[in-house]
Amino acid sequence: MKKLSQTVVSAIVVGGLLAGCSSQSESGSTSSTSSSSVPSQTDTAVKKEEKVKLTFWRNSGNDTENAAYDKLVASFMQKYPNISVEMTPIPYSDYDTKLRVSIASGSPPDIMALDAPTVGSYANAGALKPLTTYFKTDGNMDDVPKSTLATYTYQNEIYMAPLTESSIAMFYNKKLFQAKGIPLPSKNPDEPWTWDQVLDAAKKVNDPANGIFGIDPAQGFGNAGGTAYFKYPIIWQLGGEIMSPDGKTSKGYLDSPQTKKAVQFFSDLYNKDKVSALEYPPDPFPNGKLAITIDGSWSLANLKEKFPNFKLG
Repeated sequence: MKKLSQTVVSAIVVGGLLAGCSSQSESGSTSSTSSSSVPSQTDTAVKKEEKVKLTFWRNSGNDTENAAYDKLVASFMQKYPNISVEMTPIPYSDYDTKLRVSIASGSPPDIMALDAPTVGSYANAGALKPLTTYFKTDGNMDDVPKSTLATYTYQNEIYMAPLTESSIAMFYNKKLFQAKGIPLPSKNPDEPWTWDQVLDAAKKVNDPANGIFGIDPAQGFGNAGGTAYFKYPIIWQLGGEIMSPDGKTSKGYLDSPQTKKAVQFFSDLYNKDKVSALEYPPDPFPNGKLAITIDGSWSLANLKEKFPNFKLG
């Protein structure tokens, strides 16, 4: 069995790559492909009868997410029986570290799932294979929102193919809120709570002596894409910024009064107000040990399936 090796790794955020993987793996990924010209089918195609093995790393998710990936890979291999995909799910908190170590040691996976905020770091390190040429050839670019495509682009090259796109929001435990007589937030998205209102509710529910905490503001302290998804928004919502618009400096942005205020607010949740904990028991939110959490749409199906009696707000 032939294993396609390459000095640069194709990255994906979407299962779309596995579908697009047929054209990419058939495009002779033994070397980097220039994005300045469309690859020739005769020069790059892998023969249909030739056996190919691809390694695919991704961060593991909940049962619903994992089942979707299993189905995706199985359907791809059924459609392309000459291509075998060896998928390895890795815990989210360990994923970024293991991925970077594999790249540094010269043994990266052929395909990797990445959170969009990390693409610039990996691309700048030369770890990713540009996909611009393939997108222009058969990527259906008109179907991808421009804002999404921009997220996957670094220095005018597209490095990732989209799989899923989701949003984060404040989730709250209705039963804990009602038990403390806290008015529920408006269902109108144009009437969001302020962070002061969130903190007030968290304080009212907070009961550390009984293992109940007010809020997990940013999905703990895991690495990988967690910081960009869950911690940066707090800075932006409080008027701060991380870097200059051109991405060349953080001076005057990361050290601005607004950013400092946001970081202090985040710190106070743990150290001053003590409504947040450094560690939580398994599934604290649906099990009634956490009143408020910031989470994503990817959790909804899992909550519905695993905790049918949980009242989500």
